[in-house]
Amino acid sequence: MKMKNTLKAFATVAIASLTILSNANAQTAIGKSNFGVNTSTIDDGGKNNDASNTINARALKNFQKTFNKVSNADWSKTLDGGYVAHFTEDDVKTVVAYNGKGNWNYTIRYYHDKKLPFDIRAMVKRSYCDYTISLITEVNFNLQTVYLVYLQNETHLKTIRIYDGEMEEAASYIKG
Repeated sequence: MKMKNTLKAFATVAIASLTILSNANAQTAIGKSNFGVNTSTIDDGGKNNDASNTINARALKNFQKTFNKVSNADWSKTLDGGYVAHFTEDDVKTVVAYNGKGNWNYTIRYYHDKKLPFDIRAMVKRSYCDYTISLITEVNFNLQTVYLVYLQNETHLKTIRIYDGEMEEAASYIKG
């Protein structure tokens, strides 16, 4: 139960951050976002994002093992000594965070409805058939996955949170 509450809290922070962005323009929300984590770009000396000399070896090894086909990652260092990698692959924008010891913290993916798992998409469409899915944010944290689905119709914007097979409306706004 404690892990579920922790995950819900993390997802709520992500929702708050992303809902503000998605209200202005859903496409902008897909861009680089550090969820309030202060970062500075790692100067790799122009070596085509070869950050192997500037980031924790464990973080780099974990990243290369998990994302072995990715060659375009842009690394940043957080103020607390951790590391964040940003990249886009197959129209999915991804942010991967590691702590200062190189251990994985979380992964956030931004994509459109065609990439959403079928069962999740079907669950949303059953309840919100009059809405269009504008963006999905997938948050992986503590080996759990939360989907934040941004919906819109002519008059409303909604953010739906799906976790552990349960769906709830996290935010709702009237367009104006």
